[in-house]
Amino acid sequence: MKSFLAVLVIFLSFTLLTLSSPLPTQKGRYASVKFDGRVKGTIQFYKDAGKQATTVTVKIYSGLTNLTGLYPYHIHQLPVPKSGNCTLAGAHLSPNGYPDGAPCDPATAYACQEGDLSGKHGKLPGSKKVVSRQYEDPFLQWDDPNATILGRSIVIHYPNGKY
Repeated sequence: MKSFLAVLVIFLSFTLLTLSSPLPTQKGRYASVKFDGRVKGTIQFYKDAGKQATTVTVKIYSGLTNLTGLYPYHIHQLPVPKSGNCTLAGAHLSPNGYPDGAPCDPATAYACQEGDLSGKHGKLPGSKKVVSRQYEDPFLQWDDPNATILGRSIVIHYPNGKY
C-alpha cells in the first residue's frame, strides 16, 4: 500500500456569504478544504461576485518535511475516497483538455490545466516551517458542472511527483 502525503477533504458545496463591505448586498462564493493527515493546513477559495478571479489562500502548518523539495499540488477530478487512496482521485481538473504532465507556464496560465495550482502559482516549499501564500486565479470556475472546482479534491504530491 502506498504512503500518501496528504489528502484534502473534498470541497463542500459553496456557501453564499455577505461581505462586510460598503455594498452589503454583494455576495461571494467560498469553499475551504482542510488537511488533517500527515500534512496540516487549509486551502481556501473565495470569489467575490464583483471580481473575475478567485482568491486562493494557502496555509500549511506542518508535514512538508523534505527540506530541499518543492511540492506540486493540484485540484483533481474526483474526491479522494475515505481510504485516502489519492490515485483514485483521477486526473488533474482540466476541462480544457490538457493532459496531466502538460507544461504550464505562469505567463500563459490560460494554456494550463485549471487544476494545476502549482504550475500557475508555484510549488509549495518544504524548506519553510509554515507555508502561507495568497493569489488570484481567474481560471477557477464555480458554475459549469464540468469545470467547477466544487466536489473535487486537492492532492499535494511528493517533490518527485508521486502521491
